[in-house]
Amino acid sequence: MQVSRSVRTVAVALLTAGALAACGSSGGGSSASTPTTQSPEEIIVPAAKVTAGFIAVRAIAQGLPAALGADQAQARKDVDRMYAKWFEFEGTVRKNDQDLYLTMEDGLSGMKIGVQTNKPDRVTSGLADFDQAVDAYLEKNP
Repeated sequence: MQVSRSVRTVAVALLTAGALAACGSSGGGSSASTPTTQSPEEIIVPAAKVTAGFIAVRAIAQGLPAALGADQAQARKDVDRMYAKWFEFEGTVRKNDQDLYLTMEDGLSGMKIGVQTNKPDRVTSGLADFDQAVDAYLEKNP
């Protein structure tokens, strides 16, 4: 009889777990406990937000060489702000033009590495690459 009780206990546990799983995945209601997060590359925004985003990212990026010369810690914070702004619209850029998107990512990365390693020439080079790609993007996607 001892084996029967163990088997019954396992069976009840499995049935209970199955019932709970079925209730949790009914699909009929919203699942507030399971937030869905999109990566920045998946977020698509209107063209006007992309243009405004480029203006903001460029303003921060253009200040990096001077910020790096004055205060590397502040320049690092500026890079974080630049990326936070970029993340708001990069998915649309990626969707519209993969090649220019990759060039922009390389430019942003160059600026970031330049700030991290205190190499102003790397920041300037990354900025030039980014600016050139942005100009080309805006020409193709007004």
